[in-house]
Amino acid sequence: MSLPVCVTHRLSFMMLVLNYSKRQKKRFMALEKLPLEGWIVIAFIAVLIFILLHKLIKKGVKLGVGDKNIIVGDLEKNVDGKLEVFKADMEKKEKDRLHDEEYRKKLFRQSGEIDEKTKADERRVIRRINGTIKEIFLPFVKCEMPMLSVVELIKDVLQEKVDYNCMRERLTATERKGYVADILYRIETDYKHFLNKIYAVPCGVEKYPSWKEIAPQIERIVNEWADEMIRIIGRRIKEKIAMYKAEQSAFLLPEYKEICIDYPIKKNIGYLKALCIEQDVYA
Repeated sequence: MSLPVCVTHRLSFMMLVLNYSKRQKKRFMALEKLPLEGWIVIAFIAVLIFILLHKLIKKGVKLGVGDKNIIVGDLEKNVDGKLEVFKADMEKKEKDRLHDEEYRKKLFRQSGEIDEKTKADERRVIRRINGTIKEIFLPFVKCEMPMLSVVELIKDVLQEKVDYNCMRERLTATERKGYVADILYRIETDYKHFLNKIYAVPCGVEKYPSWKEIAPQIERIVNEWADEMIRIIGRRIKEKIAMYKAEQSAFLLPEYKEICIDYPIKKNIGYLKALCIEQDVYA
């Protein structure tokens, strides 16, 4: 006759409990019979494990998988380490900033020197047009002194434009025509004023030409002067671009490179385009 299933399960469970109790009792009995040398070995191993864990925790242990991890151990030391890294990074950035600032000042000085050379070149062109202006009046006059006044009158107008106007802006393709017209109007006005005063000169009768007679020649001189101004300005702008390109690798911080190299190059290329200077020259 078979027993019910529930009774069978209970009997099985009770047998498992009894077996476990017997095994535990045997373990305790084995420990009771363990000699002193065995206990010493166990104690020694326990001490070693404790010392190892203590050192690991003191040094700091990183636990986790992938991006999820924690640091177990000397938290203060880890924080101090991060602060040292941050401090070193900030010190390096400040050092790089000071380095780039010196190069920025250097480029600023060099750019100013190029601007001074540009002005000197522009003034030199005006000094060289004396003979060209004289040739217009030589067939009409006998007394040279008044003629020199006319020469200086025209040169003064051009010199004033060089000293007080930005040639780079006034001689662009969109501005040049109106700018040259203003210069010619100023010369015409001053020349007509000169004609009204020439009769008082005590060196014989001088027959200076009317403005209408010399206007085409004066316009040619002014346009040639403007062409030479554009050539001078273009040459100096290219010199600046070459200077900036040569110093590209000198800057350490990207923000300084953008401000001191990339932007000036872009700006000066824009000036050349506005002056209608071929791009392949500086590309």
